[in-house]
Amino acid sequence: MTDSPSAGTQMAIFSNYGTVPEWSPYRGRVVQKAITFNQQNVWHDNTYHGPWTFVGYETGPGFNPAERQAELYQQDVASTFSDNSSGPSC
Repeated sequence: MTDSPSAGTQMAIFSNYGTVPEWSPYRGRVVQKAITFNQQNVWHDNTYHGPWTFVGYETGPGFNPAERQAELYQQDVASTFSDNSSGPSC
């Protein structure tokens, strides 16, 4: 990703909370956890211009680039960010 959100470049991998059928092994947060923490989905070495806010695990309140790079998500290692003083949610 090299453009700001206003330019229309966004990337996402999402899953719904699993509810049915009752016998499904994919109920609850199983798929969300797999996508976020167990499938080696990694963003790195990107250049971000403009304000950015990221979401992870599930849609909701965003977090800043430092939180994205921190231990929990470990995303965008070696990426650069400019003008991140206040960002809209992606």
